[in-house]
Amino acid sequence: MLKLDAEHVHNLSKRIRDLSGEDVTHCIQCGKCSGGCTVAPDMEEIPSRIMRFIQLNMKERALTSSMVWTCTSCLTCTARCPEGIDIAKVMNVLRMMCTAEGYTPKEKQIHVFNRLFIGMIQKYGHVYELGLMVKNNMMAMTPFSC
Repeated sequence: MLKLDAEHVHNLSKRIRDLSGEDVTHCIQCGKCSGGCTVAPDMEEIPSRIMRFIQLNMKERALTSSMVWTCTSCLTCTARCPEGIDIAKVMNVLRMMCTAEGYTPKEKQIHVFNRLFIGMIQKYGHVYELGLMVKNNMMAMTPFSC
């Protein structure tokens, strides 16, 4: 196992730390975050692997993973991390980076939903679930699906 120290910190780790306040280089790859993740069993990449991509400056791999968009921000990973890393916050920063740099998820509707969700929080300070569902379904051209 590679132990990262200050001289091995790369641009992506620094950028994540600057944007989130979280030092991903402290991740010891124990896998507790992935073990508790509710969406990990259905994903191609797991949270600990995303953290490793960041540590190794594998920006494209980190930003193109569906895990970044599918993360529900339930904070289970954050609660389980023995190093105290707020992994959910890191995933949120990765989503912001994806949007800013033009990376979109393979499932286009996820990106639409994320924009609507963040837009509601910015506009109202909270999410209005019914309104979010209606807008999302209208944009997906499925107005009556639940």
